[in-house]
Amino acid sequence: MKNLLLSLCLLSSISCSKTELDPKAKVEATILKLVLNPTVYCTCCQGYQVQIGSRLYFTNHVTTPYDKPNTPVVITYKQPEEGCEQSENRIKIVSIRGR
Repeated sequence: MKNLLLSLCLLSSISCSKTELDPKAKVEATILKLVLNPTVYCTCCQGYQVQIGSRLYFTNHVTTPYDKPNTPVVITYKQPEEGCEQSENRIKIVSIRGR
């Protein structure tokens, strides 16, 4: 009985753990493309699409020369981006370099 209880506790802690990215760490990312909606002006609804792992984010600013489509980079970022606190998929790139 004790082993069963221990196994259930271990299993539940493993299944409930989140795999969140650490915004203070340098992570590999790809600047995918610039997405603009010409009919709606909304700074939190558009911008540069950034892929980190399997997740997609948007940011308002990417410095040159990294603002080209499909550019592999290493970034540090803040989340959420200022002014877009309600959007979970927004980041602000703090530092960026090529990889």
